[in-house]
Amino acid sequence: MRTPTDDRGRSPHLRDESHAYPGRLPLGIDEEAAHRLFEKLLPSEVKVVCSRLGRGEHELHPLEAAVVAGAAPRRKIEFAAGRYCARQALALLGHATEYLEMGRNRAPVWPEGLVGSITHTRDLCAAAVAERKAVLGLGIDVEMLGRIDESLTSLIVTDAELRAITTASLQSCPDWRTIVFSAKESVLKCVLSAGGQSRRFDQIQVFFDLSSHSFAAELRSDDRSNWQDGCEIPGRWAMDERRVYTSSSLGADEAASLTLFR
Repeated sequence: MRTPTDDRGRSPHLRDESHAYPGRLPLGIDEEAAHRLFEKLLPSEVKVVCSRLGRGEHELHPLEAAVVAGAAPRRKIEFAAGRYCARQALALLGHATEYLEMGRNRAPVWPEGLVGSITHTRDLCAAAVAERKAVLGLGIDVEMLGRIDESLTSLIVTDAELRAITTASLQSCPDWRTIVFSAKESVLKCVLSAGGQSRRFDQIQVFFDLSSHSFAAELRSDDRSNWQDGCEIPGRWAMDERRVYTSSSLGADEAASLTLFR
């Protein structure tokens, strides 16, 4: 997460979830319900798999295990769940693989011609994959409600967004800051998977439509110039009683937008 961190790499503004280990996970986690929510948020060409963290079948290939050999136990749990969901989703797409390498930005290196995204919270992990010929860019995110502290608002929300959020009545939604944060996470993942440049949160401007549970994001270039006309990235969001789920994707017919990401 792209926020100020303490000496242990955690943001002082984010709720601490490091206590959540196998055996201490919340009860009532419905993987199928989470899967159904993500399916509604994503194009039909996308395959998605959800899994509870810490399940026994989350075994790593030796090459994957070597990547996190010196990591903290929590990181190993998250990494194993993410790789498991990713491999299962790839198999559903007809591209089974034994392991996934890690790229320079710590994201998985997807097989040639494919695009994907992984997300996790303290109790749930999900991965989504698609053929690049159908989906150019793909990002998903899940966050626990209450994850974002109020003091983080100015780092996440632009002034224009805050005015639009008030107009759209998004502030009536429980924990609207987490919804905005998650939407920007999905947009950023979508941009990166499509070959675009990374952005800070103040360079991503998201506007919400409550009636359709959708949003549209605009990007600003690194030189802090004006918002880029025509560079609109669509997304969708949903909530259950404990989490917010977001997705953002670009179809292959939107390839012309790629030049605006760079």
